[in-house]
Amino acid sequence: MLSRKVFAGAFVIVLSLSAAEKDTFTSIDFPNAVSTTQPSHLTSINARGDVVSTYLGTDNLYHGFLLRDGIYTTIDFANGAQTKPQGINDEGTIVGDYIFGAPPQGFVLSAAVFTTLDVPLAVATLAHGINNAGDIVGLYGRPGSSHGFIYSGGVFTSIDVPGASSTQAWGINNLGVIVGSYSMSGTGHGFMLSGGTFVTIDCPDSAGPNATVAQGINPEGQIVGICTTTDGKAHGFLLNKNGFSLIDVPEATGTTADAINPEGAITGSYTTADGKRHGYLLSK
Repeated sequence: MLSRKVFAGAFVIVLSLSAAEKDTFTSIDFPNAVSTTQPSHLTSINARGDVVSTYLGTDNLYHGFLLRDGIYTTIDFANGAQTKPQGINDEGTIVGDYIFGAPPQGFVLSAAVFTTLDVPLAVATLAHGINNAGDIVGLYGRPGSSHGFIYSGGVFTSIDVPGASSTQAWGINNLGVIVGSYSMSGTGHGFMLSGGTFVTIDCPDSAGPNATVAQGINPEGQIVGICTTTDGKAHGFLLNKNGFSLIDVPEATGTTADAINPEGAITGSYTTADGKRHGYLLSK
């Protein structure tokens, strides 16, 4: 069922940095990369503080990376494949997608072994998030449509918000609560799916096809994502018991918030005036 409870009506937006003075933005830039992160792909963090994301290399191909204890390690599915990690759980299992002469296919990377993950009959599969139980959420496409999915116990199950023209699942926490986004009448909305019930998430003063995108959720139920305001600017957001707060990296032209770990550390991306993309870590 679709619950029409809309968070936007319940809270007051903060039109400033959500980070208090005690919080710190740290840029994440893969060494010698053309740019770090990619549009519509996540920069994720687990409880240990490991970060996975994507960088554009000087070979003009996208590569994945793991940032652990200050050390960057490249992740490549195969020679020549464009590899884009998007989620990591506390066991260090990584999910994402790769492109190798065909539409995107999902992957799982565990114990240094890649396994392809494809929804049956789909023309494209992108794995976005994984929890500690190994449940994976993401997006798959079929001609003329896109759908969310959860892969659990070896079974794919579609996730479709009733009445939506498209649905994407972006994140899942260890309680099995899923967040994502959907499109209806040309406007983008976020959602939370818990116990079989969809709850709509709408950032105040948002508009357009990507008005609200819920991308990550931690065990405490704190949600992060993207809010595109009526002026067309993309902001990250944090939604917790106190309501919505916007996240803007100083002097950035656009910011996303992609994942949040149990300690409240947030990862995402931002764009600078020169058009270059960067990752960031927002920590206390």
